[in-house]
Amino acid sequence: DFSHHPLPQSKHHIQVFVRIKINHTKKRAGYSIEVEGMGVFELNQRGLNEEVVSNLRIFSTLNMVINNLRSIIAQQTAFAPMGTYLIPPIDIVDLLEKKQKQQTKKMV
Repeated sequence: DFSHHPLPQSKHHIQVFVRIKINHTKKRAGYSIEVEGMGVFELNQRGLNEEVVSNLRIFSTLNMVINNLRSIIAQQTAFAPMGTYLIPPIDIVDLLEKKQKQQTKKMV
């Protein structure tokens, strides 16, 4: 799950919050992991077209937080008995589409 929030009283800062759950609801052998991370990004929009700004605000910020959490999970599990857990690649476009559908259902 994730969320994007502009910081109050700031035109150039955005806060991205990400929660990753792995085998969290089902009792399976292996790791059960829940990690949360937050990043604050500053984006000076001068000289950038709207498409680039949108890409940086939505895709790039989310990707950076997810990759940081991916690294933390790998580091924390590296010396565990079951070995390093690597989060598989995440399709950001699909993730955003699912989030949008979820938001639309809540509004109906």
